Amino acid sequence: AGLAALAVPDPSHADAVARRLRLSNAEAASLEMAAIVDPALNPDEPETAARVALYRLGPDAFRRALRVAWARSGASAADVAWRRRSLLADRWKAPQMPFTGSDVLAAGVAPGPAVGNVLKAFENWWLANDFPPDAAGHNRKLKELAAAALG
Repeated sequence: AGLAALAVPDPSHADAVARRLRLSNAEAASLEMAAIVDPALNPDEPETAARVALYRLGPDAFRRALRVAWARSGASAADVAWRRRSLLADRWKAPQMPFTGSDVLAAGVAPGPAVGNVLKAFENWWLANDFPPDAAGHNRKLKELAAAALG
């Protein structure tokens, strides 16, 4: 599956390649994750963007996708910038999202799609601000988003 990832231009083609190669479901899933083309993997992009990719993909998928992106880049195996980016999952652990649906409900949002919308809006804000650790700031933002959802 590792070499096949180099032949898959994007994740949407992974299924066809997996069928042709008769890969197991686990290998096919691995191939799809490795075929992710995310500009944030490139070391020319800010590390904050790479942290978001690591958060969204998880460490294992991030490492696989990064190795494929590095191979596709044509950079040497000794490239310092690519090597540093490849070690991001070893030197930085993505924090856990500070809120759940029950927190949104406690903020006064009625059960239903609005809860997910508030959570998604909070997560987008949190990621865009590089995972700020300030609990008071988190609470302020959640209240602001909950109030907006209430109309």
